[in-house]
Amino acid sequence: MSHILIGKRIVKVSLAADREKLLFDFAEGLSIVAKVENMCSETWIASLDNPDALLGTVHSVEDLVLRAQVEVEPHDYRTWYGFKIRTNKGTCVIDYRNSSNGYYGGGLDWPENESEVEEDAQDRALYELQEPDYNEWKQVAPYPQA
Repeated sequence: MSHILIGKRIVKVSLAADREKLLFDFAEGLSIVAKVENMCSETWIASLDNPDALLGTVHSVEDLVLRAQVEVEPHDYRTWYGFKIRTNKGTCVIDYRNSSNGYYGGGLDWPENESEVEEDAQDRALYELQEPDYNEWKQVAPYPQA
């Protein structure tokens, strides 16, 4: 099965203030939001290396385990994950982390098809109408100039 990003041309990427969502805007079509999975644990997007490499046509995507689970305190474990996106402009790794009791993990949840993308766009528009500050986004690619 092909990933929803493959073949799309990304023109802008933004990170939510809560670090739990990434918004991908394309040259054509609706935006896509990738959301961290938080089930009985905490997951957050820690960083994007080489974010400007995202600004191009997506050729491949890959889930990564960057570092195995480590106990940082008694009954508090961290796992480092990544999501690698390769475009015609280069490669970017989205680094995300999970903190749990050691049983649960984390992930990035992507829409699986265009109908999920449409449903998510409608939900976002409704939330933003009802509460304009619902999503506070910080542009990460292209990297904002000072």
